[in-house]
Amino acid sequence: NNTHTHTPLPWYTKIYRTVLPPTVRSTCKDMPFSLTPFIFGMFILVEALKHCGVLDTLAHILAGTTRNLPPFLLLLWFQFLSVIACNILNNQPMAILFAQVIVSPKFNVDAQTQRLCGLAAILASNFGANLTLGGALAGIMWRKMIVDRGGELKPWKFALHGLLVVPILLVASCGVVALQLIGSGWQ
Repeated sequence: NNTHTHTPLPWYTKIYRTVLPPTVRSTCKDMPFSLTPFIFGMFILVEALKHCGVLDTLAHILAGTTRNLPPFLLLLWFQFLSVIACNILNNQPMAILFAQVIVSPKFNVDAQTQRLCGLAAILASNFGANLTLGGALAGIMWRKMIVDRGGELKPWKFALHGLLVVPILLVASCGVVALQLIGSGWQ
């Protein structure tokens, strides 16, 4: 008796095979799902820092460093701090961390300064991710895909290019925001 038992496929496998186009299926196969715990871990770390009071302490310290700075220097300073944090933590957790810092009651600054610090953190989460491969999940994924396909991407070479480009982006974006503020009459 040569009967084959056929196990039915789960519903999500049927959808995956029939509904999703081949390019999406191919992309899903190439996704580095092993990085998921890393990202979740970073978000958990930020929440742990908040729970332990570290965020309030950081907010108090950062508020002190931002007082009495003109808009351009304030943007540049907070972007610099955000870029450093971005490349230590990764851009997504850095954005969550700095958002928590900026809304903390211990970040005792005026509304305009708080707004500028928020803009600086947003800009830095995008630009700072280009400084090192670890600055963004995309950099980590990109390197993994290149290496998996037999290519090579040296982190120091990526950082060297980042060091050439990122400062220009930071200064230019500060200039644009500062000009917009001056045009809107902000003192």
